[in-house]
Parts: sequence; structure tokens; C-alpha cells
Amino acid sequence: MAIRYLVQEDIDYSRWDRCIHLSLNSEVYVFSWFLDAIAGTWDALVEDDYRAVMPLVNKRKFLTKVIYRHPLLNHLGIFSESPVKADKIMSFLESIPDKFTKIEICFNRQNTQALRESFSGCRSVYEMDLIVPYEKKERSYPDEIKNAIGLAQNRKLSVMKHIALSELESLGWNCYIKMDTRLSY
Repeated sequence: MAIRYLVQEDIDYSRWDRCIHLSLNSEVYVFSWFLDAIAGTWDALVEDDYRAVMPLVNKRKFLTKVIYRHPLLNHLGIFSESPVKADKIMSFLESIPDKFTKIEICFNRQNTQALRESFSGCRSVYEMDLIVPYEKKERSYPDEIKNAIGLAQNRKLSVMKHIALSELESLGWNCYIKMDTRLSY
């Protein structure tokens, strides 16, 4: 298993997109055209002949280069046709060049189980399946969440339906639910 670092100009987009298309954890936002449109600057780690890939969304911050979590690209990490194990994640992480002084990566769902087994410092954010009826979903909540909901109801907090996104944005809220595991160095 040879992992190499490629700057954006050296990435073979057709091989990249083929790998993403065939990945177990394929997502539209990891295709080259989407990364180009949203992230702008991104490099990659590529295993062998694009058998597994990992986008590295980066920017220059003052005089240093950082890999950062782009708000519209939350579930990156490693994409592969085969399941990704913790040792492969470690190999990819160790292949990140030293020129990046800060690294924040949000791993996709397929990577998170291996990460939880290997890293104690990972933070999780949970994604709620909005297709399941609320009553059914509520029964599966942990006690901590049920208590928080009860506390909110006691304080007479309520849910407003049909509120425009622009109204929420004017309040300065970041309203999104997501699932990822972040690894920060």
C-alpha cells in the first residue's frame, strides 16, 4: 500500500471520480467538480492507483497552510471500494505532509467506526434521520436527550414551523444537523 500526496494540479480527475463512484461511501460532494466548485483549493492523498483517496481541503492562513473543515464539505475522510480499517486511516494521516501546521478533518460515516476504536479524542456530532416519524425516533433517544427535551418543555421553549431560513440566519444561528467525527491535531 503506497500512499502519495498530490497537489490539486497533479490529481487525475477521471481516476479520482471513478474511485469516488465505486466507493462504498460515495458522496456527491467528493467528486472533483464539486470539490473544485465549493472548496476551491484541495489536494489529496491517493493510495496506489486511486484505490482509496482522501481529499485535503486547505488554505493559507497567514504564512502557514492548514487543512480545515469546510462548512459545506462535512463528511470527507477516506473513500474506498473496500471497508476502511483503523490502520489504513493511520497510514493516511501519517502521509499528510508536514507543511500543514493545523489539521482538522471530518471523517465520513464509513470511517467513524474505525476511528472510535482507535482514537479516544474524537468528537462526534449526530445526524438525525428525518424520514422516521418523530414518535418512533423519540423512543430511541438516550435518557440524557429525553431529559433535555423535558427541560426545554418545562421552560416553555417551542418549535416554530414554517420560519424562513433568512429569519434564522438573521439571528446568527447555524442550523444544521450532521454526523461526523473530527480529528484535530
